Amino acid sequence: MPDDCLPYMRTMSEMSAHEHARLRRLVAPAFTPRRAAGFRPRMEAIVEALLDDLPAQADEGGRVDLLRHFARPLPMDIICALVGIPEEDRPRWREWGASGAAGAGRDFARAIPGIMAGAREAVAARRARPRGEEDGHEDVLGELVRAQDEDGDRLSDTEIVTMVWHLVLAGQTPANLIADAVAALLSHPDQLAAVPSDPRADARGR
Repeated sequence: MPDDCLPYMRTMSEMSAHEHARLRRLVAPAFTPRRAAGFRPRMEAIVEALLDDLPAQADEGGRVDLLRHFARPLPMDIICALVGIPEEDRPRWREWGASGAAGAGRDFARAIPGIMAGAREAVAARRARPRGEEDGHEDVLGELVRAQDEDGDRLSDTEIVTMVWHLVLAGQTPANLIADAVAALLSHPDQLAAVPSDPRADARGR
């Protein structure tokens, strides 16, 4: 592994209790229920865009690879938007996410320099443009760049870059869960029938 990547490989799971508590205190404002609720319309738009694109991905028999064209890109696109990865950079994060999902093998090892460079570029881009995404909301990266506690403690660039790449790659893990859930529902028609056609309408009825 290149030496310049090593400082970014020490994630929160490898820190002491004191270090872990400090980072949690600084990043907590970026992860609130209110922020998650505010992001829901953007998440729904990402889902709808991928669903709308499925017919174009069908083969001659009208079949679509759900894992390739929906389940894998969905969590990566959502976590990239939530964190604040520039939209033009998201295709390469999809590739890096696929290498990470395959396990800590050669493909992931080869991808590490690009992943670290991509995270550093995302941090630099947010510092250059402090506000959030196109719809005006502040993203997680923007919050991390501005994070400061009452004593003036701030996250270092190394800490932010480490947080960014770890969040984005960890955020793409639901891909197989989505595909497995669809397979399970299709093999259990009674359970599929119990899924409401309009979840929002179902929620309003409770």
